[in-house]
Amino acid sequence: MVCLDGSKHSEKALSQAIQIAKKFGSKIILVHVVEPTAVFSAMQNPSVPYWGSISTPLLQSSLDKEQKEGNKILTKNSHILEKEGIPFDIVLLLGNPSEEILNFSKKKRVDFIVVGSLGKGMLSRVLLGSVSTSISQRADCTVIIVR
Repeated sequence: MVCLDGSKHSEKALSQAIQIAKKFGSKIILVHVVEPTAVFSAMQNPSVPYWGSISTPLLQSSLDKEQKEGNKILTKNSHILEKEGIPFDIVLLLGNPSEEILNFSKKKRVDFIVVGSLGKGMLSRVLLGSVSTSISQRADCTVIIVR
């Protein structure tokens, strides 16, 4: 299972997973997690007037945008696996990244998780850094953190 966020580090994680999959004839599960709290907290910018009047449709629109971006990341990386001839599944999850990744990996009984050491952007670096740490400390399987 490879966790993707669109960063260079997650691209490196995919490259590492491809090498392993080729060696052992494995299938790869590409995973991207949309974190609703990140979408909503980004909209709580104090410089934006009338935060209290932002409607549910606007929040849903922001979440839809994040889900579309996640699907683009998954699709882009699935094309790489198609070219390499590696079987794969793609999964878009919604929730807390580390919790969703851990729950999904347990449910699917994955053999190992590959994740980048740093994420996309300053905030994501902090978040993904804590995500990769949380996953490595709590997963029931091997975790490979790629720099």
